[in-house]
Amino acid sequence: MAISEEQEKNIDKAFEAANASLAIMQKGIRDGRERIRRLTEAGFHIERMMVNSQLVEHAVKNVLHAFKLKREVADILGFPDPYSKVGKDEKEQKWFEDNFGRFSRLSLGIVVRLLRMTTHANDLANKLEEFNTYRQEFIHQAFNGTRELEKMDEEANEYLTNNDALLEMVMASQKLHAQVQREISALYQSRKIS
Repeated sequence: MAISEEQEKNIDKAFEAANASLAIMQKGIRDGRERIRRLTEAGFHIERMMVNSQLVEHAVKNVLHAFKLKREVADILGFPDPYSKVGKDEKEQKWFEDNFGRFSRLSLGIVVRLLRMTTHANDLANKLEEFNTYRQEFIHQAFNGTRELEKMDEEANEYLTNNDALLEMVMASQKLHAQVQREISALYQSRKIS
């Protein structure tokens, strides 16, 4: 089955969006790492924790954006929806559909659940869940006044200094994004061949 001009344009737009998404992710990571370096030098470790948290969330949301684009390309090309059966049952699938379309406005915890449903990157999802739990507790304690900020600053510095997991999660997210882009390209190539 031949691809119409309109389908070709829509696919090109999806590829452009995927490339732009990756470029945005990479710029956000570069900018975030520079900000983290300056915060580290200034000794602002609570703030460093928050920027790291946003950097991780940014990377994961960009991966979900790539999954969304893959879904669009599959639809344009007439392939089955790759995410139509990610839920264990109808209720979970409905939850997925309700949240997948608006992931950019959701919390990291929900985004991680969506990631887990769309990929087999369980190691990454487990690390993200562990980090999200720690991050929530840490940030809530920082702002509810129950702990001294100096002690929390020390704790944040220790966590961030002795933990490569944050950078690993960001890098794993970048690799996953690139993999999804290759899958989108493969969908397109398979349709051109047939």
